[in-house]
Amino acid sequence: MTLAEHSLLLEADPNWMAMQATQAAKLAALKLQFRREQAELISDIQSVGLKIESVWDLVNTSMPYPTALPVLLNHLQRPYSANTREGIARALAVKAARPLAWDTLTSLARNGSLPGGVTEGIMAAICAMARPADVPCLIDLLADRSIGNTRCFLIANLRRSKRPEARQALIDNRHDPDLATEIDRRLGRNHKSVQG
Repeated sequence: MTLAEHSLLLEADPNWMAMQATQAAKLAALKLQFRREQAELISDIQSVGLKIESVWDLVNTSMPYPTALPVLLNHLQRPYSANTREGIARALAVKAARPLAWDTLTSLARNGSLPGGVTEGIMAAICAMARPADVPCLIDLLADRSIGNTRCFLIANLRRSKRPEARQALIDNRHDPDLATEIDRRLGRNHKSVQG
């Protein structure tokens, strides 16, 4: 059976078509919900000269948006859904946001009570804006188990660092259940035999 024949067969099935219609309706309702929720955020970003329909438009662009960064930081701590807050955090994952957002993001990362997606967005932003001088802060975040498995985001930054304490932090945390697999992958399995 070809793909085209299979598609025709599915389209002739009323149950499959009803399921597709239900899924499309749920997706449309979800998009509308996010659009309503983000209305003020989108309006504030548009007021600084950027045309977007969702905060995720900023995450998926290569165009710089420095005028939006203060707006994003302002909205990050508002009571949006986890999806919207994650999008805001990921939109802050640019080096230009560092002077404005570093302290707030590292503080939020240590909060420990944010939903997973929000913490992932925050950790992605921290990693994107981190500088070599931030290695001690990254090591502290890596050791903070209250952050959970999103600490894995930090491993690549520490692995790239030329500072010996960065590599040592990875070795020291290689038995942490949230980090072990990613540390092994980044360092290679042979570090176990050398470091015990």
